[in-house]
Amino acid sequence: MVVLFSALCWECSSSWLREYMLEKLSGQGELERLRDWHAWYYMRVAEVAELGLRGPQQLVWLARLKADRDNFRAALEWSLQRARSGMRISAFTAQGLIEECTEVADSRTSSSKAVPSAGLLAIELCSRLAAALRPYWEWQGYLVEARSWLGATLALPLAEDAGEMVLAGRAKALSEYSRLASLENDQTRAAALVEESIVLWQRLDDPKGLASALIHRAWAALAMSEYETARKACLEGLQYLTKTDDPWLRAQLLFYLGAVAGFTGDFEQMRDFYTQSRELFELVGDTSSVADVLKDHGAMMLLESKYAESIDYLLKSIQTIHYDRYVLVKHMRWNARGTGPDCCEHTCGAIGRCGRGLDGGHWFYLLGRNQSARTNGTSIYSLSGRRRKLEGSLGRRSGTYCRAGN
Repeated sequence: MVVLFSALCWECSSSWLREYMLEKLSGQGELERLRDWHAWYYMRVAEVAELGLRGPQQLVWLARLKADRDNFRAALEWSLQRARSGMRISAFTAQGLIEECTEVADSRTSSSKAVPSAGLLAIELCSRLAAALRPYWEWQGYLVEARSWLGATLALPLAEDAGEMVLAGRAKALSEYSRLASLENDQTRAAALVEESIVLWQRLDDPKGLASALIHRAWAALAMSEYETARKACLEGLQYLTKTDDPWLRAQLLFYLGAVAGFTGDFEQMRDFYTQSRELFELVGDTSSVADVLKDHGAMMLLESKYAESIDYLLKSIQTIHYDRYVLVKHMRWNARGTGPDCCEHTCGAIGRCGRGLDGGHWFYLLGRNQSARTNGTSIYSLSGRRRKLEGSLGRRSGTYCRAGN
């Protein structure tokens, strides 16, 4: 069975061998069952990896996801094909793996249900798979691919009598697609998508799903300068989390509350929210999010006219993420005259991963907004055993956003 299953591993080094095995499987009537199992297996890999990207092994999981990119594509293609025909995906039952309830990020509904022996409806599988891959696609800057797969999934018609698991998959896919719309700066659409997600999560009475969707609602509201809407969404999300224990989601909501407080001038509360958020991210081992908090906190310090402290926080953010060997900040340069950063497509993705809250583009934009921001001097720090010099004379900026994409 392992040999047969390997025939569906698209990165198999011998394409002719794979084609031969697939032809034999098709002739024996086994190909559909193997493709079902392949799709189910990689859905579970994606869901476990989604949780892994939030913890101390995030780089290990990132490498695993990159290695299996073609397998995920094959699983999405097959599950979408089956979903369009209203079919099921057979469960992979070897060694009893499928009978257990397994944790799914941001969904109490999906985590609480064992996979039935009849398998999953294909529409549920492709929704869960695409939604679970959204953080990975964003990390890598594969935004076009993310929009394509999630868009195709959401284009599938939803039956009036759809069960809880199908609705949960749909709700999460809507929420994740809302995130992509926000990254495209289509905030009106992002808000509409996440509101639809919230309605489904309320129908399912799923506190984790609601808290996660409200994070995306707050992000869209912040981008539209609707600070009271963002604040209410975050506070509502925290209220839902009193019914469940998820420190990562709590940290995210506190992160956005910090942004709301900063933009509305309550800097003392901003510092408190950012500190709480950073401590929770440190607790779960999410180094990337720790760096995000430091970066955004530093950006907000510009609004307090604390320019030196702001630069220190940015450097701490870069050093934190570089310590985890995720980004290569050599792509970022400031020239000595302070006329603007030498940005390339990867710069903002490296600093902010097109990330939560204020990404690299927002950081540079804040520099531009604050016309009096000016500091002179040189900060020297060590990255990967090499001495790098960051020369700064950060003066008047153009105020233009720099964003990553694909």
